[in-house]
Amino acid sequence: MWLRCLSALLCLFPIFSRGQSDASRQVEALINEGNYPKAIAMADSLMKLEEFQPDLYFLHSKKGDAFYYLIDVENSLKSYLQALEQEEIREEKHLLNLYETTGYVGFCYAELGLPGKALSYYHQSLNQAIQLEDSALLAQAYFNVSSAQLKLGNLQEGIEMLNRAYEIDIIRKDTSALSFDLNALGYAHLQLNQTEKAIIYFKESIKLLENAQGNYGSLGTRYNNLSQAFKAHQSLDSALLYNQRSIDFHESISDTLNLIERWINRGDILNDKGNLTEAQVWISKAERLVDTENLDILSKIFEIRIEVSQKLDRHSEAVAYAQDYLRHAENSTSARSHYQALQSLAKLLSESDSKLAYAYLEKSTLLKDSIRSIEADKAANQLAIRYEVDKTQSENQILKLQSEVMEAELAQKRITNLWLIIIVTVVLLSSTIITYSLISRSKIKEQLLNSEISELRLQIKQLLDFKPEQSSISIEQLNKVLDDPLSDREFEVLQMAMTDKSNSEIAEKIFVSTNTVKYHLKNIYQKLGVSNRKEALKFAFQATTG
Repeated sequence: MWLRCLSALLCLFPIFSRGQSDASRQVEALINEGNYPKAIAMADSLMKLEEFQPDLYFLHSKKGDAFYYLIDVENSLKSYLQALEQEEIREEKHLLNLYETTGYVGFCYAELGLPGKALSYYHQSLNQAIQLEDSALLAQAYFNVSSAQLKLGNLQEGIEMLNRAYEIDIIRKDTSALSFDLNALGYAHLQLNQTEKAIIYFKESIKLLENAQGNYGSLGTRYNNLSQAFKAHQSLDSALLYNQRSIDFHESISDTLNLIERWINRGDILNDKGNLTEAQVWISKAERLVDTENLDILSKIFEIRIEVSQKLDRHSEAVAYAQDYLRHAENSTSARSHYQALQSLAKLLSESDSKLAYAYLEKSTLLKDSIRSIEADKAANQLAIRYEVDKTQSENQILKLQSEVMEAELAQKRITNLWLIIIVTVVLLSSTIITYSLISRSKIKEQLLNSEISELRLQIKQLLDFKPEQSSISIEQLNKVLDDPLSDREFEVLQMAMTDKSNSEIAEKIFVSTNTVKYHLKNIYQKLGVSNRKEALKFAFQATTG
């Protein structure tokens, strides 16, 4: 479920740096080098300096990135929340950054096991994506909302959001995103025991990934998902077929960890099918390579072995496997595996040795109380995390209010200084005008004036006769007079801007969002040294006519 989120973050990272300051670029350079502690230290140092106060948003956000790469999700979340508290992020020009950071906050909450909090921020980022009018961002926002809904057990709501993301990605023809959407839809319908729909979605997801020449690891995982859906549907031959395809892909890239899990899955399917001897072969194959400390996988192996031995009426063998299961569980920190091993052994011994069976059952009952205690502690830890995060948000709000008070005081001082400047300026201007009037008694020569007027009239006539759409302005001709040359895309936007087309018409013509057109126009005006279309037209005319 989170693969698309991670992919999206990696894809958006270059966009995120758009508009950032030199200070945050220094921090980002350290992050790119993998020097995360130094990046955090530099961000903290820069934030203390008055000259970098306008850059607080970017510094906080980069600090959040560094903490995330250090797998310190709590501090990463705090930094992203502090970034959202900065005033500059509320400006319309930073709406894309606001969208991304809000999404990162939601992602951190999800990582901390707080899908309810994540959902709140995902909804905010969804509203921002709607404002941005960018279909790619909108599809990603719907996908994020769906992931939180599914985590909360709101399966129907989650599927509805996934379908919206899917519909947008179909229009965009984004096969990579569609593959993620379909795979997530498969999982969601599998949770609803709608196995036929899950099978359809998993198959479509695989087809898209194969057409896009997706990596073998991903294909192996998708084929395993399809195999498990067929197993749930009790179509065991199909489950075996797609399980084998999954094994083939993982073998081709020597992915041992996934291979072990696929072998266990195959043994489990064969056990359900009644091919018990063959099931034992695949389970033994997995057992030879599994790490003895990986109790999750070992537990599955022991459970299948015990079940197969019972079906073969090998009671003593099943007891031996259960005892071996218990030994591994006792040496681990997994109370739940320990409990399951005791339960299995008690059940097996219930007929042959009731006294020993009762002893194991009694131990499992005591252990169950410990598990409840552990789960209660886990819930308490979740509450503690939520409290710390809420506390941070409150502290950030207090700091924000204090900052607003200081800003109001500074604004009052600036107003006082401004009045002084205005008074001094008026006095100086008046003196200058009087002095100029006394000095400028002689008239400008009539011939020079007439010459200038004639030249001006000629320029006005040429400008009025100038038609941008019929002109032969070339990008090479225009770039000769520019210090910072226009790109091909910027020149294309400039040509359309010199006609009567609106921003939205230009956006539709070149297949981008209106905000992207505005962004290009801003860069074009800056390179031409103008502030609007009229001035740009004049500049282009002068550049053309020489």
